[in-house]
Amino acid sequence: MLSDEEQAAFFFALTAPFCCLPCFICIKMADKPYLPIACNLYDRLTDLATHGHKVSLVVRTGTDEVSWNDVIITDIVTRNKEEFLVTACGRECRLDHIIQLADTGQ
Repeated sequence: MLSDEEQAAFFFALTAPFCCLPCFICIKMADKPYLPIACNLYDRLTDLATHGHKVSLVVRTGTDEVSWNDVIITDIVTRNKEEFLVTACGRECRLDHIIQLADTGQ
């Protein structure tokens, strides 16, 4: 059974444009302590956000890895000492959940 937060995120995912995976992935792992990412990765993410390039990401979801294809990073935000990537469709992912990043060049 899904928690209320997971149900809300899943409903949002069904009604929002399908540019990336639902936020319940990040909600599921929110109880783990945030691990700051390397400065060069942070710089790369902000550069991609500035230029609006499409990227493919592989994101850790607890025990699984999930691919996000053709997402546009629009911002990097900090809340409660945790950093999040924000996509063009408004979804977010904590930066320490990113396993792999590839600029698709578009």
